[in-house]
Amino acid sequence: MDRRRFLQTGAAAAAAISAASCSRSRTKWRFFTDQEGRTLAALCYRVVPADDYPGAAEAGAVEYIDRQLMRHYRRHRAAYRRGLAGTERLSLSRFGHAFVELPASQQTEMVHVLEREQRAFFELVLNHAMQSFYGSPRHGGNRDAVSWRMLGVPDPPVRGRANNFFAGTVPAPSVFTDSTPRAEVLKKVNAVVVGAGAGGGIVAKELSEAGLSVVLLERGKWYTANDCRKDDLRNQRVTVLGNAFGPEDEGNPRVVVGLDGREFVALPSEGAYSNNAACVGGGTLSWGAQAWRYMAQDFRMRSTYGALAGSTLEDWPIGYDDLEPFYEKAEWEIGVSGDDSGNPFKAPRRRPLPMPPLPPNREYEVLLPAAKRLGLHPFDIPMARNSQPYNGRGPCMRCRWCVGFACEVDAKNGTHNTVIPRALATGNCELRTGCMTKEILTDDRGRAVGVAYFDQNDRLRTQPADFVVVSCAAIESARLLLNSKSRLHPQGIGNRYDMVGRNLQGHTYTGSAGAFDFDVYDDLGPGAGLAISDFNHGNPGLKGGAMLANEFIRLPIHVTNGLPPGTPRWGAAHKQAMREHYKRTIIVMGPTQEMPMAESRVQLDAKVRDRWGRPVARLSGDRHPHTLEIGRAMCEKAALWLKEAGAVRTWPLLPGRGVSGGQHQAGTCRMGDDPKASVVNRHCQVHDLDNVFVVDGSVHVTNGGFNPALTIMAVSYYASAGILRTWRGTGLRS
Repeated sequence: MDRRRFLQTGAAAAAAISAASCSRSRTKWRFFTDQEGRTLAALCYRVVPADDYPGAAEAGAVEYIDRQLMRHYRRHRAAYRRGLAGTERLSLSRFGHAFVELPASQQTEMVHVLEREQRAFFELVLNHAMQSFYGSPRHGGNRDAVSWRMLGVPDPPVRGRANNFFAGTVPAPSVFTDSTPRAEVLKKVNAVVVGAGAGGGIVAKELSEAGLSVVLLERGKWYTANDCRKDDLRNQRVTVLGNAFGPEDEGNPRVVVGLDGREFVALPSEGAYSNNAACVGGGTLSWGAQAWRYMAQDFRMRSTYGALAGSTLEDWPIGYDDLEPFYEKAEWEIGVSGDDSGNPFKAPRRRPLPMPPLPPNREYEVLLPAAKRLGLHPFDIPMARNSQPYNGRGPCMRCRWCVGFACEVDAKNGTHNTVIPRALATGNCELRTGCMTKEILTDDRGRAVGVAYFDQNDRLRTQPADFVVVSCAAIESARLLLNSKSRLHPQGIGNRYDMVGRNLQGHTYTGSAGAFDFDVYDDLGPGAGLAISDFNHGNPGLKGGAMLANEFIRLPIHVTNGLPPGTPRWGAAHKQAMREHYKRTIIVMGPTQEMPMAESRVQLDAKVRDRWGRPVARLSGDRHPHTLEIGRAMCEKAALWLKEAGAVRTWPLLPGRGVSGGQHQAGTCRMGDDPKASVVNRHCQVHDLDNVFVVDGSVHVTNGGFNPALTIMAVSYYASAGILRTWRGTGLRS
């Protein structure tokens, strides 16, 4: 009898695998008893069975789950105890035997019973078994990278490590460590910038190069290329084992209000949290690096399309022409590669991008001629990624661990490796990491006099400043303003008209997936490379649209829940579908321009506090129905492109309801000329308080049909120029 037939005979095989798993780890169990380990191994064997390749149990699933129950899965301990005991009771009551003693057919029947009657426990086992089998071997599962070998995924590349631009180490960042006792009130500076991300890093650089003294506060750490970990389960896109670049789950909750009105606490590693990275560089450390300019129409949505019932759709108080020179400055100082010369829909630009695009991968080659046959206008995606040596750093090594990861050769460009080092080099800027800002402090006239913050040792400090710049991203910037209450600002800074926190938006990603009858995967990262802007505007009956592009490389763990509709979620058929589709699927999708809504908002929760005792953000709201309508239309456009490229089957990636936000969060401190309908003016200056500025995606009136980071950067350069004009006129000095 061959190995596959033997393993499929049922009880003997399952018991053997269970016993083997337990015997390897009998003295190493951290959480499970031996009996629990055998039962769980048999369950995992049914979820991902063995065939020509080992299954989840043989590949270390129980070891992985046992290890994580002492770490990131601590909150699931009771569920496993109850669930495994319940499995044994069900097995005994139905079949008179323990689960591990049942033949294959009855074990499979039992798993179906669990799926119906103990759904929560079944989902736990299913998800954890898939994570163990298709995730990173470093965590105890996927022993010997068995699933990656099954799928034909190459070993992790080490290309570029020995070149002249990256010798394998990066000097440790020089930051203020706050390790010696000092007075609680620190020396006054001209500006304190809260948040060292896409916005704050640029503001700190512009101000310090102009000669102002600046303190840049960042709640997270400063990571470098040395901190890159090719970990499929712990990064900023797959967070089942936490966020690689913060924040940590412990001490950083948020409250989310569901569509049914019920509230629940969300942790940073959970999707409902709407997380962005908490580190120097913010999201630009681990982003996919798509660096888009908005189109001219994106700044004039109300003028272009008219009012929309139920939406706060409005024009920006500034336009594309105001930002064009600052888009250019961002592209050249941060470093952007690509070629949008083939995009007839783009707004005018004075200079081309500073670097050419990366060479095409297989998906690009499949999609390009199809787009042209359809009369579309494909072009290379602009990427803040070195395609050649630039600013002293080398080119992209084309690995698949890109979006959600730090770049191990430091070829992905963000504020952490461009403008922030320039700010520090002036000697005028001091970066303090591990510092959580508590509130903006004001005097008896209501003007800002600095901030109070908790340092890395949780000591409360006061940093006096002539003015304050808030750059914490849309959710945390709104939260900081709302938490900054005083006699003259009883509802928080900038919130006289209850506008802070409203109009929370992100992007509703929609599109389609296509299955091909030939390989389209060649392991050349970052994956995404080709886009069209034909459907951003001008769609009959729709107020906007989206850029459509091929997706970044999907790691095996991404695909477990992304197979064609109707594919079984577990068992031999699921495993076979992974083999058939992993290298033969293309996704085309894009960020649908959302219709902002006043009731999609950030508030302070009345009960839940963070580890520093501050009220946490409370997120509530929904997507506008027209946003979903636009998303469905984009699914159809993407499917047509895929079919023309040769897809034998397509399926839509439909938009969902619920509060928006995520890594593209925006809108909560809206820019405008009317203080009753906005938080900041056209220069990002808070209406009620002339020495507080908000400079990040919070000020976006609408969020475009593109990734917003380059627009955040352009606005940051633009706002910095305005701050400096005001400073030179002595309007901000106290």
